[in-house]
Amino acid sequence: MEIEETVECIEISGLRGFSVRQRLDLAVPNGQVGSGLTIIVGQNNSGKSTIVEAFSAIAGRNELVRHYSESKRNKIAGDKINITVTFSSGNQRSLKTVESGGSEARIVNTDSKGDLDILVLPSRRFFQPFFVLAPLARNDYARNLASDIQRNGPVDYFTGRLPNIQTHNKTEFNAVLSKLIEPFPEFIIEQADTGMRYLKIKLSGNQSHSSEGLGDGIISLMYIADALYDSPVASLLVIDEPELSLHPALLRRLSRLLADYAKDRQIVLATHSPYFADLSYIAAGARLARVYADESGCKISSLSPSTGEALKGILANKNVPHIFGLDAREIFFQDDGVILVEGQEDVVRYPLIAKELGTEFKGKFFGWGVGGFGNFKVCAQILSELGFSCVVGIVDGDHPEVASELMNQFPKFKFFVIPAPDIRTKEETPAKAGKEGLLDLDGKLHARFKSEISQLISEVNAYIEPKNGQGE
Repeated sequence: MEIEETVECIEISGLRGFSVRQRLDLAVPNGQVGSGLTIIVGQNNSGKSTIVEAFSAIAGRNELVRHYSESKRNKIAGDKINITVTFSSGNQRSLKTVESGGSEARIVNTDSKGDLDILVLPSRRFFQPFFVLAPLARNDYARNLASDIQRNGPVDYFTGRLPNIQTHNKTEFNAVLSKLIEPFPEFIIEQADTGMRYLKIKLSGNQSHSSEGLGDGIISLMYIADALYDSPVASLLVIDEPELSLHPALLRRLSRLLADYAKDRQIVLATHSPYFADLSYIAAGARLARVYADESGCKISSLSPSTGEALKGILANKNVPHIFGLDAREIFFQDDGVILVEGQEDVVRYPLIAKELGTEFKGKFFGWGVGGFGNFKVCAQILSELGFSCVVGIVDGDHPEVASELMNQFPKFKFFVIPAPDIRTKEETPAKAGKEGLLDLDGKLHARFKSEISQLISEVNAYIEPKNGQGE
């Protein structure tokens, strides 16, 4: 599949916490499910919503003058904002504060396309239950959303889409929404005695209620379904926090639906939910980027395409499907202090060993382990590329060379080798016969290992605590 032109990247400096110019590379759809997804993860207040705000700013009308108050302009960046989108053709579109300084900003470089074909959905998706009919075509709707870049206030233009849906596109809209909510109740636009319109939601029998009774999650899904059903191939859709107010079952469906549309569209998600950070999408070509803040401001770090390729082998191993399950993906949304171990037994037993010794590990164990010593490298590579600076690996004693290799490849991280071939003695496994683990057959720590393991835990915590005071 070949798409004529896509957005290659967005670069941001001077907007809020972005003191140093940062670049976000966007995924390019290749026909595979999820390939056009760009997934932005990170903690609260790390800069994810600022990236969404930057997309909204650059998508506005060419002639529109923007004003950015002092609180939105980063002093370290010279008190000036510069947002630039680069297309696959090499054309660029930039929004910059004027050279003389102050709050005024303009679109100063545009390609021949004029307004950027992009729809940005803010996190606060709602609409007034009673409204005036003011129909909006998709392009006008997108421009209005881009022009109204209130950070903390709700934005309400969605009611302008409802007349078009009801009159012309209800079948197409319902086909998308029914993939998320089945069955979705029938709705029509009704008029109140005051002259205002409202949505009448038909329930079973003769029952119904107005749009005032719609839950926040349902409204959010209506927004997203509307953004998808008439989206042109190769268009760009940016959604801030798609997970808000949604049940986990709906999150799974929404993740699959967005991935399906991302076969031939670019979709950017700024999210706190591991449901959207599905690494099978990364292996198909999606991009995963982590936003975090350090002493110099907001930073963006992304997985490389080569690491995405390396994931294919791990994901193909059906014997260890949990390696990049939800538990593991939660790490992407957390701070430093990650502990890598070989398997799920290690994740369970190391905290118990620490408790037996009257202490605890201060870091966060990665999912249910990396799935064997051979996967330490790719997991460490993922965390390194995503900007983690404090990662620990605990390697079984039967492969000490793995720790040495990892220390050479990832000098910022720390790797330790336990003084036994395995975490526990496994009499039932012939390959392990005669190899005494840290734990005896009753699951108790051998007395002769207590001193060394206590020292190992102390060294792990001494490395983690200065960089991640929060611990678990």
